[in-house]
Amino acid sequence: MLKSAAILYALLLVSVLSIDLDAQPNFSKTYLVEGGNLSVGTNLNLVDGGYLFTLSDYPTSSQEYARIRYLKVNTQGDILEEYLVDDFDFNIYPVKSTGDQVFNDKVYSLVFNLRQGQPQSLGLLDLDFATSAATHKSYTDASSLAGYSLIKGKEDSLILYIDEIRGDDTSKWVNSLTFYNTETRVDSTISYKGVYHRPQPGEIRSLPNGDLLMAFGAIDYSLSNDRERGFLQKISADGRVLWEKDIYPGLRIDFHPKLLPLPNGDIVYGWTKDSFSTSHPPAYYVRDPVAVFFLDSLGEFKSRTMLGPIFGKLHNLELLANGDVLGMGWKGMVLDGAAGNVGWVFRLSPTGEKIWERLIAYPTAEVAPQLVFYDGVETPSGDLLLAGARDLEEGKRGSWLLKLSADGCYDPDDCTEIKDTIFIHEDVVATNTPEPAEIGLGIFPNPASESFTVRLPAAYETSGVKTLSVFDVGGREVYHRRFTAAENVVPAKTLAPGVYLLMVETSLGIARGKIVIR
Repeated sequence: MLKSAAILYALLLVSVLSIDLDAQPNFSKTYLVEGGNLSVGTNLNLVDGGYLFTLSDYPTSSQEYARIRYLKVNTQGDILEEYLVDDFDFNIYPVKSTGDQVFNDKVYSLVFNLRQGQPQSLGLLDLDFATSAATHKSYTDASSLAGYSLIKGKEDSLILYIDEIRGDDTSKWVNSLTFYNTETRVDSTISYKGVYHRPQPGEIRSLPNGDLLMAFGAIDYSLSNDRERGFLQKISADGRVLWEKDIYPGLRIDFHPKLLPLPNGDIVYGWTKDSFSTSHPPAYYVRDPVAVFFLDSLGEFKSRTMLGPIFGKLHNLELLANGDVLGMGWKGMVLDGAAGNVGWVFRLSPTGEKIWERLIAYPTAEVAPQLVFYDGVETPSGDLLLAGARDLEEGKRGSWLLKLSADGCYDPDDCTEIKDTIFIHEDVVATNTPEPAEIGLGIFPNPASESFTVRLPAAYETSGVKTLSVFDVGGREVYHRRFTAAENVVPAKTLAPGVYLLMVETSLGIARGKIVIR
């Protein structure tokens, strides 16, 4: 299922060269696999002192399927390790998951499963870092299933926030929570149906005591013209509805709200419009910009921060170490006469005061800008790392990492006179990564019967994690291990007598050799 990208693919890395990195630690990097037209970064998680960046790759050939790629990167966006999940005969797309779902040396991803001509379904994918093995659980028991949020539950459980439609009866369009035990792989589902119609799931978030907050939008029949309203529910750890609050009446086709519980018990509820709809004139968005509500622990209104008037979409809210709120998504902007989207990020205080708001753009006269942020984390130094996607040229989009200072500035010049819009220039340093070099590989004893040692040259002792694979003459992998030292001892007792091919993959190149087992 997993194939190393060092063997199969080369990464296009677009990095900032016009800035002295010693003087300016911020960076902007874009990742695109050679042979693919589109890569979108959806999730960013802290793992092993670095960050796990989840990408959705779309190949150039229409005969291939979309796949998921995981990149382990450091705080400067350098790739440390890479995993590719592509053993599917249909398309899989990672969904932006809420919070941190990396634990027990695994990462869990919520995915859309899409087979041509069939209703969409839901999948739960887990990747084991230690064994480089991935498994996939598919949920296909309804006519249409879509996942919107994934969080850790109590102990070894995960909670999936889903909407489902059974048949053509939209009155059975309901919100559901699926409680999945990662050890037993057993799950149970609770569905929620109120007096409202067509609920649109937003997010779920967990509270310290194990209870959940659940946000969604729905058509409220108690309002004139069947207007849509935002809702917030508190759910007990065993799935019971403890209370429900209506938050904000909006217009039809409002979109999925975002949630963030604060340390003091307050709740942040972000409400955005469906900016993909073309059925409303621009004034619709100007009149109804993004709203971020600050509520108390019972869901009662405390304050509201309006972010506008430019139309856009709020994708995520994250809590910062000092209690501030980081928000991100995209907003509309016209550059050089071309209308498009630019990256949008803002910082609010715990009580809702706007500290700063930034639009991040790449000036171009060739194509309309298309930039978006889906996720963000705070680095140990207090800087901000944002993940999303941006267009490189006509027909090509890459996964994007951007590092900003805590004050939202990219370049020192931005901070001398704080700007609402920051223009970033990138230089393409390479369009293809060179083919991996062949490395001399030491194998001894050879032939072997009990065990043998695989050794790399001294220059590769510090090349990070290496992967050793042993294949029989038929090409079947019979041994696989990751190691960090310069050598690795392989037990030979379990191998039948014969000739075997060895391959060691490092960040600096590939080594191959042969071993005879007696």
